[in-house]
Amino acid sequence: MPDSKRKHLNEQSKFIPIMGMDVHYRVEGNGPDLILVHGTFSSLHTFEKWVSHFKKSYRVTSFDLPGFGYTGAQPDANYELDTYISFFEELFMKLNINECILAGNSLGGMLCWEFALRYQSRVKKMILIDAVGFLDQWTLPKPFFLARNPILAKLMKLWMPRFFLDKKVKEVYANPSKVTPAILDRYFDLFVGEKNHLSFVDIVKQELKDNSDRLTELKIPTLILWGKRDRWIPVKIATLFANTIPNAELIIYDNCGHVPMEEIPEETIRDVSLFLE
Repeated sequence: MPDSKRKHLNEQSKFIPIMGMDVHYRVEGNGPDLILVHGTFSSLHTFEKWVSHFKKSYRVTSFDLPGFGYTGAQPDANYELDTYISFFEELFMKLNINECILAGNSLGGMLCWEFALRYQSRVKKMILIDAVGFLDQWTLPKPFFLARNPILAKLMKLWMPRFFLDKKVKEVYANPSKVTPAILDRYFDLFVGEKNHLSFVDIVKQELKDNSDRLTELKIPTLILWGKRDRWIPVKIATLFANTIPNAELIIYDNCGHVPMEEIPEETIRDVSLFLE
């Protein structure tokens, strides 16, 4: 791998073959399994502050989803929900993960609760962070609207300008001043530099079947974290999750956007620690 490709790897970074991909993942610490799943445009790096804290008490696994980060494109461009769930199954099997605590942001949050619906006995607790759910034409995450436009989708596959991605990254923060040049570089390198913007167009083409009505079946203790100033998924969706999942607790952060674990790591770590105890 060229040096430029190693820029965002560290000594914990490993690769494992799954479904025709070399999946980038990290396992850190010892204890009960805590799985962290990133969202759209993102990578495992979004949880680095959480990993630094929780690896003291947990075996923390983070990874780049198919179509993102260093994992890159799914060979068949198949990003259907069932394919992602099969990906989880194989990854967990290879990493010896049986029972676990699942935490996911945005698209990753949706994948967590969908996995929990199928394997409830394997999920001890769940943390949903500005998660996708309760979908209709008005509540699709903002980037999905853009990439489903045929003209914009074609342009996105031909060219993803740096200024456009920088703007999208700043949108997920309530306070854009917190978005450092290093953060912008990381998002650009892993989304455009690794050509994941091509995969994203394929991802949003998939029909997302909404199973949110089945959330009433979940008996898992669930913590819902949400930024009140989320520009991608409105805070009203947080209330729908809280009112639908029977054993759910909701925390809304007034001055935060779509990625609370990245924008306000100390506050979210405190609340998650209390929930896990």
